[in-house]
Amino acid sequence: MTDFLAGRIDFMIDSQTLLAPFTRDNQVRPLAVTTARRSRLLPDIPTLDQAGVPGYSASSFQVLLAPRGTPGEIVAALASAVVEAQADAEVQRRFADAGVDILAGAAAPFVRAEADKWLPILRASGARP
Repeated sequence: MTDFLAGRIDFMIDSQTLLAPFTRDNQVRPLAVTTARRSRLLPDIPTLDQAGVPGYSASSFQVLLAPRGTPGEIVAALASAVVEAQADAEVQRRFADAGVDILAGAAAPFVRAEADKWLPILRASGARP
């Protein structure tokens, strides 16, 4: 990454987790974060909404999924293990240190909302798999 940053970068959007150390070392100048609220890693950096791009909100996320038809007891066991892990103080600390917010509960409503937001944009762009 250091060699990449040694060159000229006109503009980029990337993970705050990846870029925060370069921001702190003044190797890159952040303009805004793309999330709906300010970052715990970069609290002095405004959101795009605060910087004059109203309503913009985008972030990466990870979701644990199981194939359709997975037996209910397996889904329940996985869900229980996730809840248990999310309740662990060390897991919470590590996520917080990385600037990661834990989404408690079922992810389906969040994933559906993201799909509803981005699919029309992808279709309008002509993007194809």
